[in-house]
Amino acid sequence: MFCAYNAACLGAGNSLLSTLAFITDGVIVRVSLCLLFANILGWGLIGIFGANALAPISAGLILGTYYYSGAWRRYKPKALKQS
Repeated sequence: MFCAYNAACLGAGNSLLSTLAFITDGVIVRVSLCLLFANILGWGLIGIFGANALAPISAGLILGTYYYSGAWRRYKPKALKQS
């Protein structure tokens, strides 16, 4: 589902938000959940699989909030602001 939100974000010209959402998903949330589940909770490999399954929810929340707030309608890329 977050792929549709990402496509709407990119279609509106806001590639920075899309990049930040996937950096949050791929680095911050995924690594934190892997450390939490595998090491702190002691779930091992199952914890790593669970963290990798849950991490994309963070990108979906960021991009879904952007989409449903309607901010994508008001966003103007920098190239269009100058002209």
